[in-house]
Amino acid sequence: GASVVAFDRADAVNETVDETTGEIRDTVFTRHLGPTAIDICFDAAAKAAPHAKLVYNDYMGWGAGSARHRDGVLKLLTGMKSRGIKVDALGVQSHIGPGTNPESQGPNTFNTTDQAAWKQFLDAASGMGLRLAITEFDVSERGTPSDIPERDRQIAALARRYLDFMFAYRNLDYVMAWGMMDHYSWLQLYSGKRPDGMLKRPTPYDDNYQPKPLRQAIAEAFRNAPQ
Repeated sequence: GASVVAFDRADAVNETVDETTGEIRDTVFTRHLGPTAIDICFDAAAKAAPHAKLVYNDYMGWGAGSARHRDGVLKLLTGMKSRGIKVDALGVQSHIGPGTNPESQGPNTFNTTDQAAWKQFLDAASGMGLRLAITEFDVSERGTPSDIPERDRQIAALARRYLDFMFAYRNLDYVMAWGMMDHYSWLQLYSGKRPDGMLKRPTPYDDNYQPKPLRQAIAEAFRNAPQ
């Protein structure tokens, strides 16, 4: 969908690449207009908000199960660039952790193998002259223990590894959290409740609005980011 926001960036198109095929999703628009439907969206957004930076936003991950998704996003962006369509940035949703798309995000590691695949993708997008943005950041927690201090430690450690990696890209412009308090997070309803019935803890603040280790990890990543 197209939306123009009240600052200098517009999320012009969201999640149009099918994660299983790597092709543009079949919709009522593409059935009649073909892949040019995406070009039309960006062109209309550019005309409506000529000073805005236009973003393509998607949820591809670094795991092997997301390879077609990553390739499809690069194919889409390469084609748009070659046709002279105004697209300024790639929105990397960053619903990290093993509970959202476990086949694409992988286990709760973000190890060197994960990072190599992710770097190849981000380098390709950056090589097109695109800016990067983290647009929907939270940390899921499938498989984490019931013990809250240990769970928070694991979540914060994953977030710090990921953000340190992302902040090494000088073309990364901003980070948006996908929810600030645990009890309002979309993940409370997504993929069912925890086996222990406890509240999920994917955001920087708990259900009492108190900062958690995740918030500290985010702040430390910002403090240590390259200038």
